[in-house]
Amino acid sequence: PLQRAKIYLEDLRSGVKAKPIAVGSGIAQVLPIVAAVELLGPRALLSIEQPELHLHPRLQANLGEYLCDRATESSEPTIVETHSELLVLRVLRMIREGKTDPSKVAVYYVGDTSEGPQITRMRIDANGEFIDEWPAGFFEERLDELF
Repeated sequence: PLQRAKIYLEDLRSGVKAKPIAVGSGIAQVLPIVAAVELLGPRALLSIEQPELHLHPRLQANLGEYLCDRATESSEPTIVETHSELLVLRVLRMIREGKTDPSKVAVYYVGDTSEGPQITRMRIDANGEFIDEWPAGFFEERLDELF
């Protein structure tokens, strides 16, 4: 039988508890993703589209780590479509720190060409660095803004 439950979110730094409706829209949108991941368990294929929408930058990176941990523990693929540089950078950091095997991670870039969409696999080395040069207009934007 279906049972009711109350959910509260706690800020671990401040100890403040709040209902999901009282926090930012990003948290409210990512909560069903986390619930689905936990309910499905490690034997289910997981495919998520832009889970970083409306999330604070730090939470985008943390979500990358959470999903990477899930993928490492899962016997099935975890597919994440993202535009978040921070999410990708956290996954690369986990490889660098030895927490994730680079052979278990695949990053694909989808770009437009005159002949239509082109999908390019971006190879990653054991140091969590891209082997292939990233196509223009993605990671370089941050550097352009800083310098």
